[in-house]
Amino acid sequence: MSAVDQRSTFVTVVAWIFIVLSGFGAIIGIMQNIMVQTIFRSEEFGQAMQTAPSQPGLPAFATFAIENVQWLFLAVLLVNVVMLVASIGLLKRRNWARLCFIALMVLSVVWQIVGLGIQASLFSTIRDQFAAAGAHGAPDMG
Repeated sequence: MSAVDQRSTFVTVVAWIFIVLSGFGAIIGIMQNIMVQTIFRSEEFGQAMQTAPSQPGLPAFATFAIENVQWLFLAVLLVNVVMLVASIGLLKRRNWARLCFIALMVLSVVWQIVGLGIQASLFSTIRDQFAAAGAHGAPDMG
């Protein structure tokens, strides 16, 4: 009697779902990076950023994101490509792909939690700016 190699349907379905999602994400990331690299590296955009008034109450992470927008879009593209490679490896039942897939899932959970904190901080900053401008006819954001 020969042993039949049973492949989990769950792993196959998860791998195909993430191949499709990360493939679309990589295509979109490539298009976004083409756009970002052509627009944000132009002379006109550089001049506009130099003449733009700085916001004194802007949180540090918002300033960082604005100053490094090209690198952030590139990082998102790289994560999508790594997820695509890991998903293909998961479909082929490679152990390194399983570990990489788990690490990327943990990274995405942590990123979502950090994103909630960033959103709360940003909205409280915006609310404070509206409150400070309330004497000038700005709406009450409370």
